[in-house]
Amino acid sequence: MRISIHCQKIANFQVCTVLFIFVALTLSMTASPQKLTMFDLPNAGAAPGSGPQPTGINIFGAITGIVVDNHNYLHGFIRTPEGESTLFDAPGIDPQQNGATIPTAINDFGVIVGWAFPDGGPVRAFRRMPDGTITTIKVPGATPYTQTYLYSINDFGVATGKFDSNGIMHAFRYSLDGKFTEIDDPEVGMNPPILDTGTIPYSINNHGEIGGVVLVSIGSPFPSANHGFLRTRKGEFIHFDVPEGIDSFSMINAYVNDRGVVAGTYVAQQAVDHDVTAGFQRSPDGSFIVFAAPTGPLKNLWVNALNFEGTTTGFFEDATTIFDHAFVRFDDGRLVPIRFPSSEEESVGAAINDRGIVVGWWFDSTTSTYHGYTWSPRRHDENEHADD
Repeated sequence: MRISIHCQKIANFQVCTVLFIFVALTLSMTASPQKLTMFDLPNAGAAPGSGPQPTGINIFGAITGIVVDNHNYLHGFIRTPEGESTLFDAPGIDPQQNGATIPTAINDFGVIVGWAFPDGGPVRAFRRMPDGTITTIKVPGATPYTQTYLYSINDFGVATGKFDSNGIMHAFRYSLDGKFTEIDDPEVGMNPPILDTGTIPYSINNHGEIGGVVLVSIGSPFPSANHGFLRTRKGEFIHFDVPEGIDSFSMINAYVNDRGVVAGTYVAQQAVDHDVTAGFQRSPDGSFIVFAAPTGPLKNLWVNALNFEGTTTGFFEDATTIFDHAFVRFDDGRLVPIRFPSSEEESVGAAINDRGIVVGWWFDSTTSTYHGYTWSPRRHDENEHADD
């Protein structure tokens, strides 16, 4: 049994959270064969282009994401472990007026974060509590044109995201008590800021460590250089680059788990002039493991998430088409494509929880609709023949 105890002070109370992940629970799940469960939402549409596209899953199996209905209106949704679903829209967002609500993550207590935008208006980050209360995140001193995004939330309710001000990206933390803290990477300030530079924090773990990417100006007319970073609990930034990455533009995203392992996507070096994305994992000791798509050296692979064990999910490019297909890569290096019905045209692994359950979506070419799915692993010895 893994026990993780975390404490923080909220208002005048010391709140401690004990996270239990039972080996017995994990074994009972992984002892069964690899399982793919597909789902739709009762209140989703059946018109072409409609359907759910999940973006997050918590330890209990609650799922969040976006859904397009029959009228081509886009909403956020939450689906309980029992399969009941609720659609929601952020305050001031009218899907009938081209507004959209985009949930990005859900923690183990059911708190959802994301971002939303009205027709023609600026992007605004939001937080949705389990009782359905939705709060729009306001940046202190922001202008009406400031764009705000939330990407991740840990089990203490601390979320992380970015806001864009005059084309410069700034990272921030948003606590459960509503405290807003700007946490820019100091490396950005070492260079003259230009358009589209700044700090992007993609994830925060339960220890308060943050993983992300910093885009640094290296002087006009040269392009920005992308570097990965790990921000420690003390606020120190550890910068890194994948050894196999190209020099001028390398890091795409970076996610950190509770063990301090960072995984993500980078632009790999190639013998030809062709940008190809691949995956990486960085251990706490600074060593790297890199992995490419199983379909060939010039095919793209994109990492979207990792869990406590270091298992990642995402998608890779098909060998003969431009379509993407979902995968799971285990901590021992085995990369397994997720199998769908023959009508599958495209699929994505969006998130993975600490029980190893993947959530994502696939596109059905016969109906031109999206469908959600969860995928559960089998035991390691059974996975040896996962492709048989």
